[in-house]
Amino acid sequence: MKLMFKKVESQVSFPKMEEEILRFWDAEKIFERSVEKNSADKHFIFYEGPPTANGVPGLHHILARSFKDIIPRYKTMKGYRVERKAGWDTHGLPVELQVEKKLGLKNKQDIENIVPGDVRASIIEFNKQCKESVWEYRDLWEKMTKRMGYWVDMEHPYVTYENEYIESVWWQLAQIAELKNEKGESFLYKGHKVVPYCYRCGTALSSHEVAQGYQTVKDNSVYVKFKAKPGQKIGDFTTDDQTYFLVWTTTPWTLPGNVALAVNSEVNYAIRTMKKGEYAGMTFINALLYAGLNPKDTEYSEIPWAKEVTALGKNLLGLQYEPFYETAGKDKEKSYKVIAGDFVTTDSGTGIVHIAPAFGEDDANVGKENDLPTLLTVEADGTLSKGFGLPGEGIPVKKKNDKNRYAVDDLIIEDLKQQNLFFKEEIYEHEYPFCWRCETPLIYYAKPSWFIRMSEVRGALVENNEKITWVPEHIKEGRFGEWLRGAKDWAISRERYWGTPLPVWECVGQSTDNSQQKTEKNGCGKMRVISSMNELEKLSGKTLEDVHKPYIDDVTFSCECGGMMRRTPEVLDVWFDSGAMPLAQHQYLGEGSIENYFPADYICEAVDQTRGWFYTLHSIATLLHKAGKVAIGNAYRNVICLGHILDAQGKKMSKSKGNVIDPFQMFEEYGADPLRWLLFSINQPGLPKRFDLKGMRDVQNRVFRMLWNSYSFFMTYASIDRWEPKKNSGVSKNILDKWILSELQKLVQEVDESLASYDVYSSTKKVENFIDNLSNWYIRRSRKRFWKSEDDTDKENAYQTLYDVLVTLAKVMAPFTPFLAEEIYRNLTRQNADAIDVGQAGKESVHLEDYPKADEALIDTKMNEDMRLLRELVTLGLKMRADAKIKVRQPLGVSSIKYDVSSEMQEILSEELNIRGVIVDTTLEDVLVLNTEITPELKLEGEAREIIRAIQEGRKKAGFNVEDRIILGYQGKEEVFEKFESEITKEVLATEVGQGDLADAEYIETVTLEGEAFTFFLKKI
Repeated sequence: MKLMFKKVESQVSFPKMEEEILRFWDAEKIFERSVEKNSADKHFIFYEGPPTANGVPGLHHILARSFKDIIPRYKTMKGYRVERKAGWDTHGLPVELQVEKKLGLKNKQDIENIVPGDVRASIIEFNKQCKESVWEYRDLWEKMTKRMGYWVDMEHPYVTYENEYIESVWWQLAQIAELKNEKGESFLYKGHKVVPYCYRCGTALSSHEVAQGYQTVKDNSVYVKFKAKPGQKIGDFTTDDQTYFLVWTTTPWTLPGNVALAVNSEVNYAIRTMKKGEYAGMTFINALLYAGLNPKDTEYSEIPWAKEVTALGKNLLGLQYEPFYETAGKDKEKSYKVIAGDFVTTDSGTGIVHIAPAFGEDDANVGKENDLPTLLTVEADGTLSKGFGLPGEGIPVKKKNDKNRYAVDDLIIEDLKQQNLFFKEEIYEHEYPFCWRCETPLIYYAKPSWFIRMSEVRGALVENNEKITWVPEHIKEGRFGEWLRGAKDWAISRERYWGTPLPVWECVGQSTDNSQQKTEKNGCGKMRVISSMNELEKLSGKTLEDVHKPYIDDVTFSCECGGMMRRTPEVLDVWFDSGAMPLAQHQYLGEGSIENYFPADYICEAVDQTRGWFYTLHSIATLLHKAGKVAIGNAYRNVICLGHILDAQGKKMSKSKGNVIDPFQMFEEYGADPLRWLLFSINQPGLPKRFDLKGMRDVQNRVFRMLWNSYSFFMTYASIDRWEPKKNSGVSKNILDKWILSELQKLVQEVDESLASYDVYSSTKKVENFIDNLSNWYIRRSRKRFWKSEDDTDKENAYQTLYDVLVTLAKVMAPFTPFLAEEIYRNLTRQNADAIDVGQAGKESVHLEDYPKADEALIDTKMNEDMRLLRELVTLGLKMRADAKIKVRQPLGVSSIKYDVSSEMQEILSEELNIRGVIVDTTLEDVLVLNTEITPELKLEGEAREIIRAIQEGRKKAGFNVEDRIILGYQGKEEVFEKFESEITKEVLATEVGQGDLADAEYIETVTLEGEAFTFFLKKI
């Protein structure tokens, strides 16, 4: 007979075991074979959200990659071909900022002067550094990916800086540019709009970028007095040189750019002349509801103003006032008047809003409606403009002073106080946008930018979202749906260097050299969006090895008007790169079928990507569908949206706080499988996850060591008995076998259904419950069946049942815990690989197996429920014994239960509670009545149990194997041996038992039982 199984030690190093499995996977190319084994006609499409490799991977990447890995593994075992292409996000500000830091650069001017006096050479060097920087931590990323068992094709990744990828991005943008709205306007347009702007990075941010960087801040908001020109009529009231519009603003630095004041036409305004205090004789115009003119500290019985006149906002329109600063120049005649704005409310402030069209979206819109000038009193580098004599000129408007206040604001406030135009100041707490890359406060700033008309397709965005299954479900209509319903035009251009060049050429007219300076003859304004390298080569006659700046900027070609077409200098928003990946990863340019890689069946990232990658994927797909280039308008069908990783106290992890967890340390101490399992099972995927090392230890013990002990138990006894699995072993009649197989098939059914619906969390709970059932009930209850010396049918059934359970459980758990599942499966099915005659030699890897199918004929729902009830009765009975201070080893008499369960279960209950039998009495008020009377005979039997326990412990201390037979000698407790010697002999595997000592005993011990000394002597045969 062949030795089918080998002993497995109960003590195991999961990290070392995983390293061995990794070597096996590599040597046998298990990942590649798992993909290739399934037909290309049955695709399951997965997209890898591209990470940037110029940063160190962290625990949050393990979270995302664990969820990314589990579904493709499951679908592969379900017979789908799941090709998983890795990707690298290599463009954009994250890379540029890293290089700026490395080179000690402070701004864009420094970048363009890396090679002193040579902008072109400077950009070449800067982009060269960027290209090298993106791979700084590639080895670490690949090591982490491999070590955690995340299967993705890293040998053939898509890289967003490669020409072929960029070319597909161009093609996609060109298709979008061809779309027209009802006015016949292109969906790609250049506009001068107020955009969220980071002056540190020198670039505008899209709305979904802004959404990622809000912080709660406390700023100094101010109330200021704009002096109305005297002699103006408001009903019966006439303004004088002491009449002021009272205005509130949270951005004092924008006051030099003021050109108008806005009121709500339908709001009531008060005109109040003060009669006492520092404002005596002054008249203030503000919303009637504004109570800021009342003294705060003292209750006055009389009104603090002499008289009050009210007027609707529409009666204030056209009134003029004097500016704080002379910045309007020749546009002064158009400025400094009261206009209407329906966005003005009385929820906060005074009901009058200061309008600076250069620094606010509402301001810009109302400025256009009223033909107001746009005064750019802030430079592109964020400094207050020079030349106007402004307080704070030359200082960045969001730079803090030594009082931790914005310096420009403080200087303007001080200046207004000197002019007697300051009213009061308050601290204002609000949400303010910061650059999500460098954390500089953003300013809203009027800049030229290229936009995509996303507002034109809001309905389509929402409609296409209906086709997507979201986990958690509330994201669909909540965070993501709300964002889609309010979609704004997408600012896709960036005034940076390292990025996909915007493929837009504009006619700049005649030019005699290769500079970007226009001549006196202006171009015709024609725009052309290039869709491929081939198209560009045909037009220009030039072939580029690298299409990045500045090389692409050298490429020009003739316009139909005879002028020169030159590329607009911006690069694309890096989010467009990411959102274009479904087609760009395959260099798609409009030819051939895309059904094998579009749309994705599954994607997964963290919740912040609802306004990042999730949104840009969805947007580009919607636009390409509208253009007739893809079959459907959603880029993905199913998405798991993950909460963020926090520390044990619920705080965000950061290096500065010292609470960052190194994933490689977790691999080394606990293993990748326990880490994956913890991240799957902490809570529902969309919730924030508090990571605690205590949780790691708990998972390792509660799940992994418990399962390993069950597996080790089987391997130990199977090797002792040289047991071999049988192909057709028949159906066991043992109730424990029938029950665990029923529970197993139920587990297979439920986990299969859960994973099919992307429900990972509840699957882990079901598996954990099964492992507990297996270890703490089935094996514990069946242990004696494996100890039997005789080779009977019941013992055979126990072996076969446990074997089948472990093999099937390994398959069920393979997508969750790929290492542990592989170890158990291979040792159970491949130890004797030529055992084909019994049909038990499995696949070379569990990951080449099919996912198990539930045998519903084996599921007995009533039996499962009865066994659950039985375990509750056992728990209750053990508590009753503990309350009565009666040891479990002390047998008790016949007891009564309320529920009618089978005789087999009654027998189990009797053994578990150590009672002589069970009487079913359905009239009982309580579910269990325990007979606690201890007769002399029961007392002796209890002592026999204590003796057996002591001897078994002695065997372990002596180092005997579980299968070793012994000779037993004893002194004391003779009365117990007279009655229960045969039971004791059988339990401790003794072949001889004698009263007295053993001269050649290998182990001797004396214990106290019921106040009496008992000595036993052991000798191994």
